[in-house]
Amino acid sequence: MKIKALKSVFITGFSLFSLSISGILSPLSVRAEDKSSFSGNLTMGLFSDYMFRGFQNYDGTSFQPQANVNYDTGAGVFSAGAWAHISAEGNRQSEKLTEIDYTAAYAFAIEETALKFGHIWYTYPQDRNGVFVDTKEIFASIAFDDTKLNKFFSLSPSLTVYHDYDFLSGGQYYELGFSHLFECGVGDKQRNLTPFVTFGLASSSEKIYNNNGLVQTTLGASTSIPWGELTLTPSISYTAESDKNTVNELWFGTTVGWAS
Repeated sequence: MKIKALKSVFITGFSLFSLSISGILSPLSVRAEDKSSFSGNLTMGLFSDYMFRGFQNYDGTSFQPQANVNYDTGAGVFSAGAWAHISAEGNRQSEKLTEIDYTAAYAFAIEETALKFGHIWYTYPQDRNGVFVDTKEIFASIAFDDTKLNKFFSLSPSLTVYHDYDFLSGGQYYELGFSHLFECGVGDKQRNLTPFVTFGLASSSEKIYNNNGLVQTTLGASTSIPWGELTLTPSISYTAESDKNTVNELWFGTTVGWAS
């Protein structure tokens, strides 16, 4: 796809999705001015492929919008959000919308440790061939900010456990991640780079993976760039297969984020 065509798709999708949720986020902005505990954020992503847990769910340009509403109780944050994959391939109209996921979660922190618990609903409203199956997961994550211990060698370890109680009838997926933020420069010339690695493991998931244990490893790097009230985050990743059913794939893209 030509660069001009991709730019047109991205701008058009950004505008339409922004208008569709403005009725939710605008009131949150007003409340934020009144020092309310409500907030919202919107992210627009454009990627070369739609990669998920070692699978190439969509081989082509993927537009991935996401919107979240948050409420800070003072003892933790409740959030609700929606994420979608929309095909950005103009000649594949039958695959224009393939997935919408909904998430509800609660997160809180204890000193440098962040904990999060939630539920995800996976839906595929236009999958008439039954390639994908609607399902549900509960998840729990723990992340440790080790920058105060050693800023130069921090790894920001995190672990998330997903339990599918619907389609997989009790299958689990584990995501172990490490990353390190490099920063340099001062003022407007501040620059950053975050290399990362994520290990994906599975258990009781014979319906989608060939074996249990390590199924994929993803390595990559990202950088965040302020852009007025927005944040631009380009990234590049390589997914390496460790299971017969996963794939090796180099993929890249960028997100544009806004928060109230």
